[in-house]
Amino acid sequence: MYINEVVSLFRLLTIDATVPIFQTFNNRFFAMSKLLVVIGIAGQQDGSVASLFSQEPGWKARGITRNQSSHSALAWTSKGVEMVQVDLNDPFSLPAAFSGATALFS
Repeated sequence: MYINEVVSLFRLLTIDATVPIFQTFNNRFFAMSKLLVVIGIAGQQDGSVASLFSQEPGWKARGITRNQSSHSALAWTSKGVEMVQVDLNDPFSLPAAFSGATALFS
């Protein structure tokens, strides 16, 4: 399945269109990774989207979890997904979870 199909099939919300896609160094352009933050990564649909985007070149995935030491969180970490422990009811824990995000999936 291609990224365009996933975007059209699922609820993908762009958070910050100002995140640079390319960065320059010594007048050369380098592609920067885009970051998808997934709330509810342990769910079947959310997990499928996280898996797809984490394998797509140029994308990284970050999962939101209530417990970073849970079996599910550790499994995602072993797949290369960054896991962040967040209480969605605590507004002070949210900036770290969404920092640098290009898109959000929930």
